[in-house]
Amino acid sequence: MNHKMIAKLAIRNIRKSIKDYSIYFFTLVITVAIFYVFNSLEAQSVMSSFSSAKSGILQQVAKILEHLSIFISCVLGFLIVYANNFIVKRRKKEIWLYLMLGMSKRNVSVILTLETMLVGCCSLLIGLLVGIGISQVLSLFIIQIFNADVSKFTFIFSGEALLKTLLYFGIIFVLVMMFSVMMLSKYKLIDLLTAHRKNETIVIKNKQQTRFLFLLSLGLLACAYFLLFSGGMIEALIGVTVIPIAGCGIMGMYLFFLSLADFSLWIVQKCKTFYFKGLRMFILRQLTTKINTNVASITVISVLLLFTIVILSTSISITNVYNSNLERNNVSDFTLNETFYSLGEPKTLHLSSLISEAPFQKAVKDFVLYEVYESEDVTLENLLTPATKQQIRADEPSVSFDVPIPLMKESDFHRLMEVMNQPDFIIDITPQQYLLAANLNQMIGYYQPTLQEHLPLNIQWQTLLPATTTVLTTTLQNSSNANNQGVLIVDDSVVLYAKKVDTKLVGNYNDFASPEHIEEEFTAFIAEKLKTKRTAECLVTRQTLEVSSVGLGITVSFIGLYLGIIFAICCVTILAIKQLSETSDNKERYQILRKLWTDEYQIKKSLFVQIGMYFLLPLMVAVVHSMLTLPELNRTLQKVGNFDISRNIVLIICFIVVVYGGYFLATYRCSVSIIKEKRERIE
Repeated sequence: MNHKMIAKLAIRNIRKSIKDYSIYFFTLVITVAIFYVFNSLEAQSVMSSFSSAKSGILQQVAKILEHLSIFISCVLGFLIVYANNFIVKRRKKEIWLYLMLGMSKRNVSVILTLETMLVGCCSLLIGLLVGIGISQVLSLFIIQIFNADVSKFTFIFSGEALLKTLLYFGIIFVLVMMFSVMMLSKYKLIDLLTAHRKNETIVIKNKQQTRFLFLLSLGLLACAYFLLFSGGMIEALIGVTVIPIAGCGIMGMYLFFLSLADFSLWIVQKCKTFYFKGLRMFILRQLTTKINTNVASITVISVLLLFTIVILSTSISITNVYNSNLERNNVSDFTLNETFYSLGEPKTLHLSSLISEAPFQKAVKDFVLYEVYESEDVTLENLLTPATKQQIRADEPSVSFDVPIPLMKESDFHRLMEVMNQPDFIIDITPQQYLLAANLNQMIGYYQPTLQEHLPLNIQWQTLLPATTTVLTTTLQNSSNANNQGVLIVDDSVVLYAKKVDTKLVGNYNDFASPEHIEEEFTAFIAEKLKTKRTAECLVTRQTLEVSSVGLGITVSFIGLYLGIIFAICCVTILAIKQLSETSDNKERYQILRKLWTDEYQIKKSLFVQIGMYFLLPLMVAVVHSMLTLPELNRTLQKVGNFDISRNIVLIICFIVVVYGGYFLATYRCSVSIIKEKRERIE
């Protein structure tokens, strides 16, 4: 057979099987676009308007995504091979016909290879065009994160991202073509002819075993959540209990899916009026078979969907959390700590002598030098009501209440609020009153009952009462996160006999030069006083915190979005291909229904219900697990900072539902066309 005829056959086959290729093609376009977008980060047009630090952040993120792309390409390679396997399986009769007509396996392999190349080239081209368009939106997103100049935005095209996309997907398609040829070489004529009659093996059939496994699955899931809720989240995050929790959870989900179909069918069969109505018996039997023969894949999909929901909700929230925390807690230009540690050794920077030097006076506009005290009379236990202490002991049995609470002079606090431009927190008190400042949500909740119940404090033989009924939610230094666990503001006379434990200097730069230039000079001045370049150990500035916090936020966000979107696409693609494969294998049964004069509407409705339940089951299980897991993860993160990852959970679920809905409708339409094929040929 000449090459021209082979090319014509390949093109004709693609046109004829366009519905078979639709989900495969759509998935390729999306994955190519996403791959290009996340690998074009370093070429963003706004890079030229960034400082060297911000540009360095994007370059580091780009390097991380570049390494992550290797893992992503392996995942996508598996996905494409899996999808291509369905197409080859779907066309076994067609291949058998070619061989029966005398075509050699070599020519059939060439046809399949050419079809893969044509579909791959088209998907690469369209995917790259879509990716180039989405990358412009990404550029605007980066401008918003870094507060860059919008006028610097221009159209971008990343040649490096293009080459990476072509390279990775070129390798994937070569592997797909090799896999197709290897599969074809192993087929025998009898296998190709009778492939549609072979069904997958059902793992279990015994009803007693099914009920036992269902109860066992619930027990394993309960064990996993017991470990998680009994203080295991923090240990799980650092890897101590992650294996027992994950092991019980995954095994419980596997046994749940393994036994769910037969267990549910057994319950439904008890209600005979419901079971025997319409095509419900047929639908339930079909659905039971689908679940029983795809337990492993449904379990993997459900776990991946759970990871997707957690990763996306965390990654999207993390940037918003860091931005809002910076806005609230990074309100002055710099903070200098008198006592710090350098290479593990305690060091002292004499701040009182520093403020009189010329470089300091040149760079700094206003400042406050304040001291922090401690008293043996004031510990955490003194600031908690009995009910609060009981609650803390129940939640965290290992907590210690002997932690001293820092004290601060009223005059220093007022001056600090002026420097930080927070006049709402300037409240005058008498020598018999105190104020309580904290901005960590968990600690605010602990302190609030104390102020509301007007709890007195005994300090240095004096009894003080709260001046307000609410905690002052303010920071006392530059920080990227809420870290003020509680400071008592008292009259200056109260701390006369208290122990001084720390001294801090908080201030703002002069306005006559650019902040970057002033900070460079100020940092150099501090480095000269320390005789070292390690100024970050005692000097914390607004600019460095913004760069580091935004850098961490954008890194987590991009990695989370990259992985989350890929995982979501993998899940729905596997589900769609599995369902199409099942429909293709079972189309003879729908022909039997037609011969029994079943209404076409009822047949389509039964197919719609089957596909809908097959898609919905792993998503529902993943959503239920995420609803149980995310609140515990949220509470754990709030203990170390004001993180709230629950705000975007509805948005994430809506995104997954939209992706699910698109693939579900495409799968349903393709399935309808599959069960119609034989009927059309007969007519």
